[in-house]
Amino acid sequence: MWSTVIQRPGHASHTVEERVDTRNGGTYLWCDCGAWKFQVSKGGCAHVKLAREQQAAGTRRVDTPMTPEQRETIAAAEAAVTDRPSRAAPSSVPRQSRLDLPILPMLCEKVAAPKGTVNALGVEDDASRRWPILTRQDVAYEPKWDGHRMIVEARNGNVRLWARSQRDTTASYVEIAEAFRFADGVFDGEVIVLDVDGEHRFNALQNIGSLTKQQRSDRLRFVAWDVLEANGEVVMNRPYVDRRAILEDAQEAMLGPWAKGTEARVVLSPSVRDGVALWNAVLTRGLEGVIVKPLRSTWKSNDRGIWTKLKCLRRSDMIVVGYTSGLADHGNVVVPFGALVLAEYDGEELRYAGKVGTGFTQTTVEQVLDTLRPFETATPPWANAGTVKKVLMSVGPRKVTWVRPTVEVVVEYQERGADGVPRFPSFKGMAGMREEASA
Repeated sequence: MWSTVIQRPGHASHTVEERVDTRNGGTYLWCDCGAWKFQVSKGGCAHVKLAREQQAAGTRRVDTPMTPEQRETIAAAEAAVTDRPSRAAPSSVPRQSRLDLPILPMLCEKVAAPKGTVNALGVEDDASRRWPILTRQDVAYEPKWDGHRMIVEARNGNVRLWARSQRDTTASYVEIAEAFRFADGVFDGEVIVLDVDGEHRFNALQNIGSLTKQQRSDRLRFVAWDVLEANGEVVMNRPYVDRRAILEDAQEAMLGPWAKGTEARVVLSPSVRDGVALWNAVLTRGLEGVIVKPLRSTWKSNDRGIWTKLKCLRRSDMIVVGYTSGLADHGNVVVPFGALVLAEYDGEELRYAGKVGTGFTQTTVEQVLDTLRPFETATPPWANAGTVKKVLMSVGPRKVTWVRPTVEVVVEYQERGADGVPRFPSFKGMAGMREEASA
């Protein structure tokens, strides 16, 4: 009998031991990571596989008979696999062999950043270090991905992808289904599409229909961040740290060859303990935000009171070029104001920047209309009829009252689409006046 210590780059060290199988008198390799028992049919966890390779190559780090004291230590570790600091205690919930699908995904509670955390340019300042939720020690932080939420069911070579609406979307993402052909479990994550620069953007996912077969193969990804079932056993009732360990330590066995390399179609979402560093990183890269997950939390269908979503929002000063009418009383009554029509200057060219209809109170609506009325005009700010038609089609059927491009407002938004128009904009206040001569 022998034991060895396995140290994978970027991972904690684990002990692998050769043990006697009392059922048949043979031997097997046991690992203190806990994931090995979910991967017996796959040849063991990643540490067991590495130990086999070292043994075959004659490079095993430790190759000595164990003392009784060592055996007692190993036995104690086996009785409480998650005793290490990076693991939570095993769940006392009775085991469930298979999960009933489809299932509603676990959700997040949205928390707004405190005032001053993000400045007008969308760049973090020192206030992020004063945000307590970013400095908790009992949670893990993961980036918020901007794609389509998906539950992947992979059993006996059959793969199905379930959308958040519980609709079967396997046919829409056959490349992802193919990537899970060797997996055995149920995985939670998100389908994303990379743009030409290698960044993931929601507008790239919206335009997936325009991609060639080769482009889909190159850019389509599934970001896995949780596991609900592994090798026939439901693990969703185990703590986050245990589920994460199963997902990380058994990645190759569960996800198959597509999980290898930087171009893998299935990738693991980063999970870190430094919330401030991740928050600053997602701001710098223009990502959507951060998800906060308690280390001891279980996975609960349709629950939004455990995970917390911190969204990164950006602000810009934009020019008002018009406003639309709106509807009230369940859409049956036309009211004077519905949304502001926005534009921005790109050099000397005035470009359409969408519309904003949220963030207003009755008082701010009256203030905005009082400010805009002196600048009302019958002429659109664009001389090109094609541009005006495009803007009117984007605005919709509401009547548009044009104004000279003089008044500026502050707009907060999540990100910009491929056309440069802000997504999910919200009105935050008046920014001032432009000089009409320059406008």
